[in-house]
Amino acid sequence: MKTEKPITEYIAESLQAAINHITIAAGFHQTLVAIRRSRIDFRDVTPTDGHVLIMQVEDEQPGQPLGCAEWIQKYLIACIVLDSDDETTSIEARQAQVRDDIRKKLMENPDRNGHAIDTINGPCTPFDDEEGLMGIILETDVHYRTKHDDPYERI
Repeated sequence: MKTEKPITEYIAESLQAAINHITIAAGFHQTLVAIRRSRIDFRDVTPTDGHVLIMQVEDEQPGQPLGCAEWIQKYLIACIVLDSDDETTSIEARQAQVRDDIRKKLMENPDRNGHAIDTINGPCTPFDDEEGLMGIILETDVHYRTKHDDPYERI
């Protein structure tokens, strides 16, 4: 099926929609808000607890099946989990809840609304900039195929 946008854009939109459905009302441990950056340097993003930045990074070709192009698009999902004196739960436990809620939600729709073959949850790394900004970065790979001669047509 031919698309108007790159397949990876549909995939990123699916990731964003999934994360935006992580809410306390839906039975998760917190409510998250997914943000797609409009600037490489993040000047458009104010660090807020529960905000999740979705960043498309490098891609790779695992192989070249006959008649199509096969790709694994890597995404970094940076989740801001701020330290707080008001919290009774440890920062590590809060980070683990964010990590596991996202992993669980992404696996509910691993084919990203028909645009992918699979979604693969990768490792999680905590970060702390020593100035109060902290959280985790989840690596997520999405495996997809397009026509060999047309990257706007998925197969």
